[in-house]
Amino acid sequence: MERADARPMTRGARGRTLCRDERGQTFVEYVMILGLVSAIIIAVTGIVVPGVGVVVVRLFTHMSVYLTTPMPI
Repeated sequence: MERADARPMTRGARGRTLCRDERGQTFVEYVMILGLVSAIIIAVTGIVVPGVGVVVVRLFTHMSVYLTTPMPI
């Protein structure tokens, strides 16, 4: 099949007729999704990491107090 402007056309997986210059569209969509997922991970990390840091500091403080306290005989 050819278009009026002589560019070849192909059939997609669902039987749609596509221009050859639309073949890279899937890659662009995947890169956009990857960018959004990366942004979400960065945002969640910024929210979660400070809370985890507080828990770790409290855990080490508790452990140091427990380990340095003399045991009763």
